[in-house]
Amino acid sequence: MTEHLTVCIVTFERPTFLVRCLEGLRALEGEPPEVVVVDASRNAVRERAELAFPGVRYVHAPLLAGWMTRSRNEALRWASGEVIAFIDDDVVVRPDWAKAIVAVFADPAVAAVGGRTCNGIPGEEHYDLPIGALRADGTLTDGFAAARDAPVLIDHGIGANMSFRRGVLAELGGFRDDYPGTALREDTDIFLRVRAIGGIALFAPQAVVDHRAAPHVQGARFDTRYKLYGRRNHVVLLARDQGLGSPMLRRWIARQFDGIRSAGGMLARARRLGVTSLGVSWGLAVALRQAGLRPTPARRTDAGGKALRRTLSARPLRPSASPPPNGPPTFALVIPTHRRPELLRQAVDSALRQTRPFDQIIVVADGRDDPASALLTELPVEGIAIDRAGVSAARNRGIELARTDWVCFLDDDDLLHPEYLQRIELEIESDPEVAALNTKCWSFASPAGPAADFDATTLDECLERSAGVVPKNPREYMRIEGRSFDLLLERMRGAMSTTAVRRQLITAAGGFPEGMITAQDWVMYVNVARLAEWRCIGEPLAFSRDHAGTVTRSANPLKGLTALRAIQGFWQPSALPTPSHRPLDAYRPHYRRVLEWALAACWRARDYRTFREALAVGDDLLRRRDVVYAARPLWLRRSYWGELLNDRH
Repeated sequence: MTEHLTVCIVTFERPTFLVRCLEGLRALEGEPPEVVVVDASRNAVRERAELAFPGVRYVHAPLLAGWMTRSRNEALRWASGEVIAFIDDDVVVRPDWAKAIVAVFADPAVAAVGGRTCNGIPGEEHYDLPIGALRADGTLTDGFAAARDAPVLIDHGIGANMSFRRGVLAELGGFRDDYPGTALREDTDIFLRVRAIGGIALFAPQAVVDHRAAPHVQGARFDTRYKLYGRRNHVVLLARDQGLGSPMLRRWIARQFDGIRSAGGMLARARRLGVTSLGVSWGLAVALRQAGLRPTPARRTDAGGKALRRTLSARPLRPSASPPPNGPPTFALVIPTHRRPELLRQAVDSALRQTRPFDQIIVVADGRDDPASALLTELPVEGIAIDRAGVSAARNRGIELARTDWVCFLDDDDLLHPEYLQRIELEIESDPEVAALNTKCWSFASPAGPAADFDATTLDECLERSAGVVPKNPREYMRIEGRSFDLLLERMRGAMSTTAVRRQLITAAGGFPEGMITAQDWVMYVNVARLAEWRCIGEPLAFSRDHAGTVTRSANPLKGLTALRAIQGFWQPSALPTPSHRPLDAYRPHYRRVLEWALAACWRARDYRTFREALAVGDDLLRRRDVVYAARPLWLRRSYWGELLNDRH
């Protein structure tokens, strides 16, 4: 019942409470849910967490300290459930909590659920006001410990025990991650945004957790800071939901200043006046800068929101309904494309010129308005256009349409050698046990740059100029037979346009991860290697086009961060087998180079937020001295001066 539920916990410097929380999850009735922990503490407690809940996905992200909303969004990147629940690290769930959550979401109209959170306070089960309501004066009601016989409609829930449908979080783009300090109102914000897009939120009294609160910092300084952020965040919340010019916001601000009179003593009144004035002014300035007088759209449109939307919208690969035919092996070729019709025509032509023809050629246009969609009716291929979702979704759709034993892949800007498939088939006939194959490839460009093997534009030119030529890069690193998983942990050691995998194997491996803007092929290669050894044919049997649009020529900060997250994912617990491999220390020199590339891209783009996120991932993988070395200024790097000299010449 709970196999489609992911439980997310964000924690900071409270390992004892985290362990207790995880032990409570282990005592849940039924199948254990997926559990993701994002720990912003200085020191990792991965071993203690895994002992308390075997299989937990533990993510150590110390640079997220002080940003609960960003930690929640980090947890969303690792969650795979259709229902995603958040609990605080200082709660203990009751044994039937997960079943109660899943039961409420059985109604497809329900988008969000706030569970009952018991604090052990006498009489808290009785509450006379509406539970979880946003009132006309801008104040919020509580009542999340109240006992009710049935679910109750609410405006907002409590962050210690809240759950959402995955599709709703995808539509919203995750949590707004700019509620700083104590992160007050970030939970209210997400519920109000659910309401703004027409979703139904319920209080589920049967989904109970016991809040055994951890001790908080005490003292006037902390209390003042807490109240300051509380006022600032509440102003931002109401401005976003109602608009800066709303009567509700005006009434709430007036209420805050009216309350100053009730403070005892002149000093207390002066302190409260200062905190209220500063907090309200700060909140108004932030809201004015972000939206103006109108409410802010519920759906995030910034880069972080779009990335989370892609991640959360990714769907698992479904096996093809058609069984593969009996007899000799059959092959399908999947070509994803996006707005490159002329290059696609060349790619398809190279597939049609095979000495051993493909049994299926499937072209998937990534975008229904893609110019290549019109071309699909002219070519002798099976063509389909999908909603814009990225290259992984296009490849996965092609796998689902395949009716063959094997699936091969070709990028729309690359070309196949006419003998590619014949050589693949001969390799399979010589060893029927092989399940995943790759070949070497040539690199070409026009004009040829330093990385290209020769100057060419068409397949005929490639065939003519590759004859008798020794490749500049022999690509010996692609020979990974016998220890492919271990070697793939270091780096990507394949070329997608020469890849052939048994259809059942790539389906079992989960296909391509959707929602990533790079490293999708690397993740697929690693997951296939968990189930079978890769085989590399030593002959170059494809032509890879080197041009400005390729991933390796792009220094996009988000691409660097995505590659780091892919590496981080390799070291998380997996439902797939984990073959023998070297310890993490053996891979650190390779990972440091990826971190250097990511940080340099961030620095050139002045994207300091992505820079900090990349550092957080680096801290989880590398030693501190490696992170410091990777983060050194550009002018201390040899490559920087080499690029500068090349530019001047």
